Amino acid sequence: MSNKTTIDNKKTGRKITPAKKQLILSAEFKNALAKDAKMRKAFELLTPFKQREYADHIRSGKLEKTRSSRLKKVTPMIYRGIGLNEKYKKS
Repeated sequence: MSNKTTIDNKKTGRKITPAKKQLILSAEFKNALAKDAKMRKAFELLTPFKQREYADHIRSGKLEKTRSSRLKKVTPMIYRGIGLNEKYKKS
């Protein structure tokens, strides 16, 4: 978007809101959430950003074995309610 367009939008009072990103879960993740009510509840308590972060991380694995391995590794983090990269933050 050019500066002129931005200025014109501001003058006319038009607001442009970005489209919301959808949460797309892999089949393995969907099955895990369906089988484990405690994990589903913990996942639902996460912020939308953290939910997408986990879903994208698991879904980006090309092989089923990789997706399953990633799911196994992040499950304890989901239970604790922390984000994917929060384990690296200094407390």
